Amino acid sequence: MKSFPADYPTAAQEAGIQEQVLLQIVISETGDVESAEVLSGDDALTKAALNAIKKWRFEPTILGGKPSKVHATIPFNFHFNNKTTDGKEVRGSGTIFGGNHGKTEKLPSNVVKGWLIHRVDPVYPRAAKINHVQGVVVLHAIIGKDGLVTNLTPVSGPQELVQAAIGAVQQWRYTPYLVLGEPVEIDTTIGVNFSFKPY
Repeated sequence: MKSFPADYPTAAQEAGIQEQVLLQIVISETGDVESAEVLSGDDALTKAALNAIKKWRFEPTILGGKPSKVHATIPFNFHFNNKTTDGKEVRGSGTIFGGNHGKTEKLPSNVVKGWLIHRVDPVYPRAAKINHVQGVVVLHAIIGKDGLVTNLTPVSGPQELVQAAIGAVQQWRYTPYLVLGEPVEIDTTIGVNFSFKPY
């Protein structure tokens, strides 16, 4: 992987802005950054991060024996070095760090759902349908480095629908999630909607 730091905008330095910018990117089959969007960060810093990420190059990700397009999240950390020289503060440039690199990355469900590549609809339990039980079952999920759902725990929703939701989501598959080019586990929640439609 070839990476480049972001230039720390002078206006942001003068305003004392120190913050992390989080980018969601799509890496092409050839390892180029195909697209990038801002997930979080101060507006004064996001342009610098976007300009830097366009220069990055990754090793192609091989899935199923062939190069594949993947999603990744890249954090840029803009901070001051807080060192002094001759009584003057020396301010650092934007740097990159891995956050929870190599560990589990906690992400909101609305971000993770964009990486779902195989979905199995739940079977509506007959008793629940007869009793007009409907609603959203929310599951706490761990998605492995290979994109497979490895652990599910019910958080909320009608009890009569929980097992059907778990049975379906266990079969879902996601694009592997990368941080700085390396796959990591995802800690998130998944909502499964059961809506009763009378015949």
